[in-house]
Amino acid sequence: MIKNYIKIAWRNIVTNKLFTTLNIAGLAIGMCVCITLFACISYELSFDRMYKNSKNIYRINMQTTAQYNYKVWAQLPNAVGPAVAQAIPEVKAVTRLIKHDFGARVSLKTDEKNFTEKGLYMADSTVFSMFDMRFTEGNAHAAFIQPKSIVLSQAAKERLYGKASALGKIIYVNNRDTLHVSGVYANLPANSTIDCDMIYNIMDTWAGKNVYWSNASYETYCLLQPAASIQRVQAQATALIDKNVAKDQKYFTRFLFQPLTAIHLYSADIR
Repeated sequence: MIKNYIKIAWRNIVTNKLFTTLNIAGLAIGMCVCITLFACISYELSFDRMYKNSKNIYRINMQTTAQYNYKVWAQLPNAVGPAVAQAIPEVKAVTRLIKHDFGARVSLKTDEKNFTEKGLYMADSTVFSMFDMRFTEGNAHAAFIQPKSIVLSQAAKERLYGKASALGKIIYVNNRDTLHVSGVYANLPANSTIDCDMIYNIMDTWAGKNVYWSNASYETYCLLQPAASIQRVQAQATALIDKNVAKDQKYFTRFLFQPLTAIHLYSADIR
């Protein structure tokens, strides 16, 4: 029976070569399009899901007032992170991130070589554990024990030092700051929102020491307890605004906790 079906099918193919060619070509093109779309969608949906605690990590955004057209911002004052960590029991950890000189290109000098860098960040030490950074030189626990320490991604380390060890090397930033390399971490995945190439301790700088509720320039991420109520945490965080900001100085009205895994696809309207 099956043999007869095959013979009939082959006879039809030979007899109707044009239609057969068109049908097979259409099927092949359709399959290619479907596979391409599936690969693209899978990649877009994969953002930030590689982190062990990704389901419990949130970026804290804030809702501005009419002064700033009620926009939602992803940058906060640097006082928000520490205040949230101290006041809300359901917050396990907080980390703040800000680019050196607010994102301006940085001049680096190491040995006799000069480089420019756009991926130099200041951050709290909690960034290493929150985002599962795997160290290839040094370790996360000791990375910021010594003042003026800096850790490099594997790509940055190879760019600056080649295959040689980077531990203990000195980097001069803008001919002003002297930093010592205390660790190297594996490159962050391309589908990660966090894209730091170099990180040094925010607590070694004015950005960590001078805490304020005014200028909003810091990305702030928090790790919540698995059973935390987002609505309750948001309400508790928002209550900190009235407690710490004078009424005539308020330019933001509430905090919004955005899941880490939603940032890539749902941040088009967030500044």
